[in-house]
Amino acid sequence: MNITDAPHLQLNHILDAITELNKYDTLLLEIGKTSDKLYKELDELPTNKKPYALDGVYTTQEAQELAPFHLFKTGLRRMAVMTDKELNKTFAGGPLAISKMKEQTQAVRQYNQMLETRKMLRHEIGERLRSLLVQMDKLTAEDLDKYGLNDYQFIMIQDITEQLAKDFK
Repeated sequence: MNITDAPHLQLNHILDAITELNKYDTLLLEIGKTSDKLYKELDELPTNKKPYALDGVYTTQEAQELAPFHLFKTGLRRMAVMTDKELNKTFAGGPLAISKMKEQTQAVRQYNQMLETRKMLRHEIGERLRSLLVQMDKLTAEDLDKYGLNDYQFIMIQDITEQLAKDFK
């Protein structure tokens, strides 16, 4: 066994990864709050200012031709368009509303992507913890001497690792 395999060093690396995951969680919360704020701003727009969804993906000119007359009847002088190929929708409305909608859509996509990354990181940490527990079960008294660990330190490392492994199931 290599000294870099020492349980306390492996546990330190895992704890560093958990700290990074916590920072990631904080960023994820901020992006979620931003997305919610933008959604509320869109929702609070008067009905005549809210974007209108058209089924299908269209160019700006096609969207102008297909947009309901009420968009123009309410005083909308300029129209902006946003297409979303994933949803197979085209949104038409005022430039401010479409701008907010684009920001909100981008925030939601970023949030979802980060959520998937977080799940992978959490799973990886759990795997590393379980692997460390398996390695620790195989350690001998000579290994503990080699790593400079006494029985108390070994038991503490094992207890911490077991508790974290339960938390990261």
